[in-house]
Amino acid sequence: MAHLHNLRNQNTTFMSRFGEKVKHVAAAAATAKGIYDTGRTIYQIAQTAIPIIETAIPMIEALL
Repeated sequence: MAHLHNLRNQNTTFMSRFGEKVKHVAAAAATAKGIYDTGRTIYQIAQTAIPIIETAIPMIEALL
């Protein structure tokens, strides 16, 4: 019966290792999504700001 006890410990160890791997993958995916969202936000801000800046440049040049 001792061999069944060892099998239970190995199975638990496998599941805990598997769970840790899933946690690491989930954390990496969350980090990647955060980086993507940040880049997308910066791109959207730039797309909004560029026409405003292009309009403002001739006005600023006229003042100088």
